[in-house]
Amino acid sequence: LLNEHVFAVAPEEAQKIVIPDERGWVDLFKDLEVPRYRVTGRWKKSDTALTVDASSDAARLMLPAAATDAYELSLRFTRTRGDGAICVILPLGQQQCRLVLSGWHGKASGLYSIEGDETTDLTTGLRRNSTTTSPAPLSNDAEHKLTIRVINQGDDVSITAQLDDTDWLTWKGARSRLSLEKEWALRDDHAIGLGADSGTVTFAAMQLRSLRGDARLIDKPQTLLERGVATPADGFIDLLELWKPSSDVVTGNWVR
Repeated sequence: LLNEHVFAVAPEEAQKIVIPDERGWVDLFKDLEVPRYRVTGRWKKSDTALTVDASSDAARLMLPAAATDAYELSLRFTRTRGDGAICVILPLGQQQCRLVLSGWHGKASGLYSIEGDETTDLTTGLRRNSTTTSPAPLSNDAEHKLTIRVINQGDDVSITAQLDDTDWLTWKGARSRLSLEKEWALRDDHAIGLGADSGTVTFAAMQLRSLRGDARLIDKPQTLLERGVATPADGFIDLLELWKPSSDVVTGNWVR
């Protein structure tokens, strides 16, 4: 007899579980529909890569699967133009934070935001904390590899990162001290996200491996057609009629 308890999984929950490959990794680009998961910016997906042009405006995008308890992320990317930031937004249970590479035009990289551990240069806006590496230039037209590990343990979280197979960042502390700035918010607090600013970046691959429990699909954002919206004869859609505070607000206190 097995000395383990077996729990049934509801069918709707079972459908959200993502089956990894034989090494335990989930390809986050495989089922990515850019129009559905894009939050801001100009993103384009091909058969081989995901590219964002954030040369004029900051951009961010959600990924379709996540694991909020304990997980690893592995991604390969190349910045082909500009000197701006590449960001990975990390879910931490009920909140998020972001890992920043080459932020503030190559002046700083690190984990943001950390309550009680940041100073801001009022002239440049550059923010520093105990994880900040400065200066932090990133070479263009060269592929970089970033590996991130997030481990939640009780009220604490441990976050480590390697850049190009070299140890780069380590932080451990109360999860409540970490937060995501409103200007980088996603539409789902449990989602993994990518972001970029002041540059063009091509992501060749991004994989997720859950270290505890299953990787699961986030709630799929609905298209207008799935909301039952038909384009009127004059071609104009009343956007305020479609707007739902519960799902469409990214930041701020909006009410109908």
